[in-house]
Amino acid sequence: MKEYKELVTALGSLVVLIFTVAGIFTKVIGDSQLLRYVIILSYIVFAGGILWFAFKNAQASEKQKLLSLVFLWLVTPFLLLWTVSGTEQETAIDPCTEYGITITEPINGYTVVNGQVTIQGRFTRRPPDKSLQLVGVGGGEYWPFDVNQMELTNTGWSGRSHGQGDYRAVIVYVGENGRILFDHYIKAGLVTDDYSFGIDKLPADVVECGSVYIPVP
Repeated sequence: MKEYKELVTALGSLVVLIFTVAGIFTKVIGDSQLLRYVIILSYIVFAGGILWFAFKNAQASEKQKLLSLVFLWLVTPFLLLWTVSGTEQETAIDPCTEYGITITEPINGYTVVNGQVTIQGRFTRRPPDKSLQLVGVGGGEYWPFDVNQMELTNTGWSGRSHGQGDYRAVIVYVGENGRILFDHYIKAGLVTDDYSFGIDKLPADVVECGSVYIPVP
Protein backbone atom coordinates (compact mmCIF):
# COMPACT_ATOMS: atom_id res chain seq x y z
CA MET A 1 0.00 0.00 0.00
CA LYS A 2 1.19 3.46 -0.86
CA GLU A 3 0.69 4.94 2.60
CA TYR A 4 2.67 2.09 4.17
CA LYS A 5 5.66 2.65 1.87
CA GLU A 6 5.52 6.39 2.51
CA LEU A 7 5.54 5.73 6.26
CA VAL A 8 8.60 3.48 5.98
CA THR A 9 10.39 6.15 3.94
CA ALA A 10 9.46 8.88 6.43
CA LEU A 11 10.72 6.88 9.40
CA GLY A 12 13.95 5.98 7.60
CA SER A 13 14.58 9.63 6.76
CA LEU A 14 13.85 10.57 10.37
CA VAL A 15 16.45 8.14 11.72
CA VAL A 16 19.10 9.43 9.30
CA LEU A 17 18.33 13.03 10.31
CA ILE A 18 18.49 12.24 14.04
CA PHE A 19 21.84 10.44 13.71
CA THR A 20 23.26 13.31 11.63
CA VAL A 21 22.18 16.03 14.06
CA ALA A 22 23.35 14.02 17.07
CA GLY A 23 26.73 13.46 15.42
CA ILE A 24 27.16 17.17 14.77
CA PHE A 25 26.27 18.09 18.36
CA THR A 26 28.62 15.43 19.69
CA LYS A 27 31.52 16.83 17.61
CA VAL A 28 30.81 20.40 18.75
CA ILE A 29 30.26 19.70 22.44
CA GLY A 30 32.64 16.73 22.70
CA ASP A 31 30.28 14.63 24.82
CA SER A 32 29.88 11.06 23.57
CA GLN A 33 26.96 10.46 25.94
CA LEU A 34 24.95 13.14 24.15
CA LEU A 35 24.69 10.99 21.04
CA ARG A 36 22.81 8.24 22.87
CA TYR A 37 20.50 10.64 24.69
CA VAL A 38 19.56 12.55 21.54
CA ILE A 39 18.91 9.38 19.56
CA ILE A 40 16.74 7.76 22.21
CA LEU A 41 14.64 10.81 23.12
CA SER A 42 14.24 12.11 19.59
CA TYR A 43 13.39 8.72 18.17
CA ILE A 44 10.79 7.95 20.83
CA VAL A 45 9.07 11.34 20.44
CA PHE A 46 9.09 11.72 16.65
CA ALA A 47 8.88 8.12 15.47
CA GLY A 48 6.33 7.29 18.16
CA GLY A 49 4.21 10.24 17.08
CA ILE A 50 4.31 9.27 13.41
CA LEU A 51 3.42 5.64 14.12
CA TRP A 52 0.62 6.58 16.52
CA PHE A 53 -0.91 8.91 13.96
CA ALA A 54 -0.65 6.27 11.21
CA PHE A 55 -2.08 3.53 13.43
CA LYS A 56 -4.97 5.73 14.51
CA ASN A 57 -6.02 6.42 10.91
CA ALA A 58 -5.29 2.98 9.47
CA GLN A 59 -7.82 0.44 8.28
CA ALA A 60 -8.27 -2.72 10.35
CA SER A 61 -6.45 -4.80 7.73
CA GLU A 62 -3.49 -2.41 7.79
CA LYS A 63 -2.94 -2.36 11.56
CA GLN A 64 -1.16 -5.74 11.64
CA LYS A 65 1.53 -4.46 9.26
CA LEU A 66 1.87 -1.32 11.32
CA LEU A 67 2.34 -3.33 14.53
CA SER A 68 5.24 -5.23 13.02
CA LEU A 69 6.71 -1.93 11.82
CA VAL A 70 6.35 -0.44 15.31
CA PHE A 71 8.25 -3.37 16.84
CA LEU A 72 11.00 -3.25 14.23
CA TRP A 73 11.63 0.49 14.45
CA LEU A 74 11.54 0.58 18.25
CA VAL A 75 13.89 -2.37 18.80
CA THR A 76 16.51 -1.59 16.13
CA PRO A 77 17.76 1.75 17.58
CA PHE A 78 18.19 0.29 21.07
CA LEU A 79 20.15 -2.66 19.69
CA LEU A 80 22.38 -0.22 17.84
CA LEU A 81 22.90 1.92 20.93
CA TRP A 82 23.75 -1.16 22.98
CA THR A 83 26.34 -2.19 20.39
CA VAL A 84 27.89 1.30 20.27
CA SER A 85 27.99 1.45 24.08
CA GLY A 86 29.84 -1.87 24.27
CA THR A 87 32.35 -0.74 21.66
CA GLU A 88 33.07 2.48 23.57
CA GLN A 89 33.74 0.55 26.76
CA GLU A 90 36.22 -1.73 25.00
CA THR A 91 38.03 1.13 23.24
CA ALA A 92 40.25 3.17 25.54
CA ILE A 93 39.95 6.92 25.02
CA ASP A 94 43.21 8.88 25.14
CA PRO A 95 42.46 11.75 27.56
CA CYS A 96 45.37 13.80 26.22
CA THR A 97 43.75 13.84 22.78
CA GLU A 98 40.23 14.18 24.18
CA TYR A 99 41.13 17.34 26.12
CA GLY A 100 43.88 18.56 23.79
CA ILE A 101 46.50 18.77 26.57
CA THR A 102 49.90 20.17 25.52
CA ILE A 103 52.98 21.88 26.98
CA THR A 104 53.76 25.33 25.59
CA GLU A 105 56.48 26.65 27.93
CA PRO A 106 59.35 26.38 28.44
CA ILE A 107 60.44 25.49 24.92
CA ASN A 108 63.83 27.12 24.53
CA GLY A 109 65.32 28.07 27.86
CA TYR A 110 63.76 28.37 31.28
CA THR A 111 64.00 30.41 34.46
CA VAL A 112 64.78 28.83 37.83
CA VAL A 113 63.21 30.63 40.81
CA ASN A 114 64.15 29.24 44.24
CA GLY A 115 64.99 25.92 42.61
CA GLN A 116 61.63 25.73 40.80
CA VAL A 117 60.71 25.95 37.13
CA THR A 118 57.30 27.13 35.93
CA ILE A 119 55.75 24.85 33.31
CA GLN A 120 52.77 26.03 31.25
CA GLY A 121 50.46 24.51 28.69
CA ARG A 122 47.07 24.60 27.06
CA PHE A 123 44.03 22.41 26.49
CA THR A 124 41.12 22.61 24.06
CA ARG A 125 38.61 21.38 26.65
CA ARG A 126 38.92 21.87 30.40
CA PRO A 127 39.70 18.53 32.12
CA PRO A 128 38.22 17.56 35.52
CA ASP A 129 39.69 19.18 38.62
CA LYS A 130 42.89 17.55 39.92
CA SER A 131 43.20 15.41 36.79
CA LEU A 132 46.32 17.26 35.57
CA GLN A 133 49.59 16.96 37.44
CA LEU A 134 53.29 17.50 36.82
CA VAL A 135 55.65 14.59 37.40
CA GLY A 136 59.43 14.61 37.44
CA VAL A 137 61.11 11.67 35.68
CA GLY A 138 64.72 10.69 36.17
CA GLY A 139 66.79 7.60 36.83
CA GLY A 140 63.86 5.37 35.92
CA GLU A 141 61.67 6.77 38.72
CA TYR A 142 58.75 9.18 38.93
CA TRP A 143 58.32 12.04 41.41
CA PRO A 144 54.81 13.55 41.47
CA PHE A 145 54.72 17.25 42.31
CA ASP A 146 51.99 18.68 44.52
CA VAL A 147 48.72 18.85 42.54
CA ASN A 148 47.66 21.86 44.63
CA GLN A 149 50.37 23.87 42.87
CA MET A 150 48.58 23.36 39.54
CA GLU A 151 46.52 26.30 38.28
CA LEU A 152 43.85 25.87 35.60
CA THR A 153 42.01 28.48 33.56
CA ASN A 154 39.39 27.90 30.87
CA THR A 155 42.06 27.42 28.21
CA GLY A 156 45.30 26.44 29.90
CA TRP A 157 47.27 25.26 32.92
CA SER A 158 50.46 26.07 34.79
CA GLY A 159 52.48 24.41 37.53
CA ARG A 160 55.89 24.31 39.16
CA SER A 161 58.47 21.56 39.06
CA HIS A 162 61.71 21.14 40.95
CA GLY A 163 64.44 18.59 41.27
CA GLN A 164 68.10 17.89 41.84
CA GLY A 165 70.06 17.05 38.71
CA ASP A 166 68.72 16.95 35.18
CA TYR A 167 65.23 15.54 34.82
CA ARG A 168 62.20 15.48 32.55
CA ALA A 169 59.06 17.37 33.62
CA VAL A 170 55.96 15.54 32.39
CA ILE A 171 52.34 16.70 32.35
CA VAL A 172 50.10 13.70 32.97
CA TYR A 173 46.38 13.04 33.02
CA VAL A 174 45.60 11.25 36.29
CA GLY A 175 42.78 8.73 36.65
CA GLU A 176 41.23 7.37 39.84
CA ASN A 177 43.98 4.86 40.69
CA GLY A 178 46.71 7.35 39.87
CA ARG A 179 45.09 9.99 42.09
CA ILE A 180 45.08 7.61 45.07
CA LEU A 181 48.76 6.77 44.53
CA PHE A 182 49.87 10.39 44.02
CA ASP A 183 47.94 11.69 47.04
CA HIS A 184 49.47 8.95 49.20
CA TYR A 185 52.94 9.82 47.90
CA ILE A 186 52.54 13.51 48.77
CA LYS A 187 51.12 12.74 52.24
CA ALA A 188 53.94 10.29 52.99
CA GLY A 189 56.48 12.90 51.97
CA LEU A 190 54.90 15.52 54.23
CA VAL A 191 54.93 13.15 57.21
CA THR A 192 58.52 11.93 56.71
CA ASP A 193 59.83 15.17 55.20
CA ASP A 194 61.53 12.95 52.63
CA TYR A 195 60.84 12.97 48.90
CA SER A 196 64.07 11.26 47.91
CA PHE A 197 62.20 8.07 47.06
CA GLY A 198 60.39 7.80 43.75
CA ILE A 199 57.70 5.63 42.17
CA ASP A 200 58.97 2.77 40.03
CA LYS A 201 55.85 2.27 37.91
CA LEU A 202 52.74 4.38 37.29
CA PRO A 203 49.19 3.00 37.10
CA ALA A 204 47.67 2.48 33.66
CA ASP A 205 45.27 5.40 34.15
CA VAL A 206 48.15 7.89 34.41
CA VAL A 207 48.71 9.05 30.83
CA GLU A 208 51.65 11.16 29.69
CA CYS A 209 50.50 14.14 27.60
CA GLY A 210 53.77 15.97 27.05
CA SER A 211 57.18 16.60 28.55
CA VAL A 212 60.06 19.03 28.60
CA TYR A 213 63.71 18.39 29.51
CA ILE A 214 64.97 20.43 32.48
CA PRO A 215 68.78 20.65 32.85
CA VAL A 216 69.45 21.83 36.39
CA PRO A 217 72.59 23.98 36.74
